[in-house]
Amino acid sequence: MAAQASYQIPAVENFDFSQPERWPSWIRRFERFRHASGIVGQSEESQVNTLIYSMGDKAEDILRSLDVPEADLKRYDKVKDKFEQYFVKRRNVVFERAKFNTRVQKEAESTVALEVTSTTPHSTSVTPLPPLLTPPLSLHFHHSSL
Repeated sequence: MAAQASYQIPAVENFDFSQPERWPSWIRRFERFRHASGIVGQSEESQVNTLIYSMGDKAEDILRSLDVPEADLKRYDKVKDKFEQYFVKRRNVVFERAKFNTRVQKEAESTVALEVTSTTPHSTSVTPLPPLLTPPLSLHFHHSSL
């Protein structure tokens, strides 16, 4: 009978909450860790706890804010899906704001029209975008000579 090799797999690094766009690559790495370490064979509640612990300190607060039904808090796929929805939405808000902030106002376009065209039809942002503050299009300074 051959002896099995025993080794420990290092845990994944904590998720960087300031970069929600990195969620897809982080969760893929966690899934590999979950399978390679054998966590996938443990109870779902244990898998949820490992996910939250591996993500880092903010994960618990975010999970509480997501209104996950009590029964679903012990189901790995349900918790993972909630985080997925949260980070994908968050990533879209960041993208939409960046797109808005790089948009150039046309000469005859009002600020309201600029904001409306910048947030429709494909915006997924739930939070309103910041108002665009622009100086008047033409400033005339009159200098009087003394």
